Amino acid sequence: MRIGLKALLAALVLGMLLVPALAADPALSIASCEPLRPAPGLEPQGLLVTLESTQAHPEPTAQEQELAEFRVEGRVLSAPRRSVILAGTVQISEYLVQPFRTGPQEVEVRLRGQRAVFRADFQTGGEGLLPGRFDGETLLAPEDLPVFSWYLQNLQVKQDGRALPVRNGKVAPAWHPGVNVLEVGGVGPAGQVRRREYRLNLVDPARVPQGSEMLLPFGQLEGRSGPLYDLRCEGEALEVEGWAKGLVHLVHEPAWVVAEERYVARIRAVRTGMAKLVFLTQPHFLLDWEVWREVPVQVQAARKV
Repeated sequence: MRIGLKALLAALVLGMLLVPALAADPALSIASCEPLRPAPGLEPQGLLVTLESTQAHPEPTAQEQELAEFRVEGRVLSAPRRSVILAGTVQISEYLVQPFRTGPQEVEVRLRGQRAVFRADFQTGGEGLLPGRFDGETLLAPEDLPVFSWYLQNLQVKQDGRALPVRNGKVAPAWHPGVNVLEVGGVGPAGQVRRREYRLNLVDPARVPQGSEMLLPFGQLEGRSGPLYDLRCEGEALEVEGWAKGLVHLVHEPAWVVAEERYVARIRAVRTGMAKLVFLTQPHFLLDWEVWREVPVQVQAARKV
């Protein structure tokens, strides 16, 4: 069958007009925006923004997997994508958006040539934390501690009331045996003073007083299949008196805080002599237990006052 020149030209023109229509940028809308608290009891660290957009096909192209960009007054905000769900041609994405300041502000969203604007009244008191530590924890060796905060001015860390210099996001306490009181504080956006206290008990394994108690974390809570964790005492000088859970705050890339629970063993020094703390892990419940740390302990008679 022959096609006339006019018909061919008409088909080409029609095709040129249809291609841009099929490849047009999808629509963009703000499904929700709410303050994001890293954990119960903590102040919001940012906004959790849910975007809905449509795409040409159920299987996303490289362009359709691009990240959205969030701006306030022309400045780009930190906004990592937490999750993305594809339902046919609808894409639902969650972003962790951290404004530069608190209060009402207009946020612009750009994605694949589309633009949406919403207003957010972000409020937070700010926080300061020692990531990976919980109040009452026992340390078996002195170490530097990371410090993290959000929306605080004049960040300061004190040990037993004395200020410590913060260098490269860490402090180096002048540790002493027994309870060290670490306080993280600063001034929040509204001028209020914020403080958080950690009582960290430093114990020298070679000089553990008889009758003393240690709260030792030994693993994070995982699924039923593994990895699993355990802490055992070898020798008669130490006894496991019970188990508890300790909540710690961790900083995940690119600087968002998450809360995780730790298994905590309550160990008591019941009599003088040598003992050993044995930390174990089981990668999967069908596999054998493995020792990943051993700490020799010398329990000494308590000094008489």
